[in-house]
Amino acid sequence: MRVDSACLARELSVDLDRLVDERLQPMPAVNVGWSSIGGWEPMAEAKPRRARRSAGRRAIAAASPEREGRRLGVLPELLGYRLRQAQIAVFLDFCAGMEALGVTPGRFGVLQVVAANPGLSQSELGGILGIDRSTVVAVIDRLEAGDLVRRMPAPKDRRSHALVLGRRGEALLPELEARVRAHEERIARNLSEAERQTLLDLLSRLARDRPA
Repeated sequence: MRVDSACLARELSVDLDRLVDERLQPMPAVNVGWSSIGGWEPMAEAKPRRARRSAGRRAIAAASPEREGRRLGVLPELLGYRLRQAQIAVFLDFCAGMEALGVTPGRFGVLQVVAANPGLSQSELGGILGIDRSTVVAVIDRLEAGDLVRRMPAPKDRRSHALVLGRRGEALLPELEARVRAHEERIARNLSEAERQTLLDLLSRLARDRPA
């Protein structure tokens, strides 16, 4: 299913291409609701590193209805609400671990797909990740500027591009994968291996059942 860019942008309160490709950091402001708690801002406008992390922790604490005894009606019983809270926690940890490298979850996903499918086209990349053409172009423009990805002439269609990792992308990918594995260990530290596998299976089932 293709992502409805406008709908997703409204839901996340940021532009989709910024969510996928810009370096995002947590803001201390907290807005407890169905779709968002707190917000995101580019690193260039963010506070110093220690202040950002402290603000992020405060935001998560403030957003916890159990800690402050907030009455949120049926929200804590809803999968969507719980998934959104988990997503925020995961993004905060990912950004902290990747801060020095300037890589977001979206960029890492693109690099993984390009590395696993050298020579794929931009439209194929968009189809795999479920993002629209304009977003793919913006993401690849930024990755190419950093020598993480290169556009090569497609052998069968000179009007198209074949995507491969750039030299910096090839050199950086092992470190990125190691950091992501460490990130995965941190966010799953309270789960047994069996619970982690069960969670992966359940999330896969939810993703498969999404509306067409």
